Amino acid sequence: MTVAHPYRIYTPPATSKSAVKRSPVTGGVFAVLGMNKKLPERLMIRKVREGLPLAALEHLGADLGVSQKDLMRVIGLTSPTLARRRQKGSHFTPEESDRLYRVVSVFRHAVELFDGDQKMAAHWLTEPARALGGETPLSYLDTEVGAEAVHDLIRRIEYGVVI
Repeated sequence: MTVAHPYRIYTPPATSKSAVKRSPVTGGVFAVLGMNKKLPERLMIRKVREGLPLAALEHLGADLGVSQKDLMRVIGLTSPTLARRRQKGSHFTPEESDRLYRVVSVFRHAVELFDGDQKMAAHWLTEPARALGGETPLSYLDTEVGAEAVHDLIRRIEYGVVI
């Protein structure tokens, strides 16, 4: 008898450990932030310091298939604050932008893991992971330490390390 397990195990396709294939990311939040092409880090740093556009949150929510409320919780943003930003037509603050970028960066890494399949990456980010104590990778992204843990998990999966 097979029992459904509450956690899934991902087995990546066979790849060379010396050269992990990187797939391009396209559309959605990546296009809004200019990450769909190889943008130099210094330009992304400038964008974050100046404040990312509010549209990035909407696109990220749509790309991940999660509510803005869930994303706002991850990046530490309240509804009244977002409403004020929209009313002023302004951007996120550098601190808010940095937290939003952290989520986008992990999403991009997950998209690369799944060879450019954004739907699979979004699904993986929103499902419980045994290696994260049964929590979703997305729930870990509210802190830098958690984001590093998710990046590390993705790297382990890329290289076929048992998790």
